[in-house]
Amino acid sequence: MKQLIVILIFCVLLNSCIKCKDSQGELTSDEKSWLSYSGGEELKFKSDINLKDTFHVGNPTHNGSNGQSDYPCQHHQDAIYYKISNSQNNLDFRIDVSHNDQWNSGVAGISASILDSNFSRFNSSFIFSNFSPQNNIVINGQTFNNVYIMTRDSANFYGVWKIYYTKANGILRYDISHGDYWEKIN
Repeated sequence: MKQLIVILIFCVLLNSCIKCKDSQGELTSDEKSWLSYSGGEELKFKSDINLKDTFHVGNPTHNGSNGQSDYPCQHHQDAIYYKISNSQNNLDFRIDVSHNDQWNSGVAGISASILDSNFSRFNSSFIFSNFSPQNNIVINGQTFNNVYIMTRDSANFYGVWKIYYTKANGILRYDISHGDYWEKIN
């Protein structure tokens, strides 16, 4: 009888080990498709009152983590982000993409951080999956398809409240709550 119990315990332990599979959590091709830049690009924008600004796309930062642990399994989560800063150093965009699977709750989104004249910083974030792409959107005289127009309530808010974004072209336009909008010109 003792031998039978030992064999059963051994089988249960062996079975639990066999089911265990480490998860690498690498970004899928769909998740990577949100990464419109490779790093080092220069983005030029013009405002509705003919002001110009240049943004520089930083190199991608890989920020993977071990995510959840299901001992003895480890579940890795791959993540990449880009920082995009303007020449006056008062507006930053950050594009974040992290892997989503049964172990990791990934996200793909863009955030904006703007510094006002009193040196107060205002942040806004947009998750791509909360919005649906739209077609025939005209920006700076060009028509674009699959444009994600991401908005937030601009009442009692200062900062970037609307971003036009495509997987193919990245940021096409952004609107600031006090009425200015900026369109990409290159």
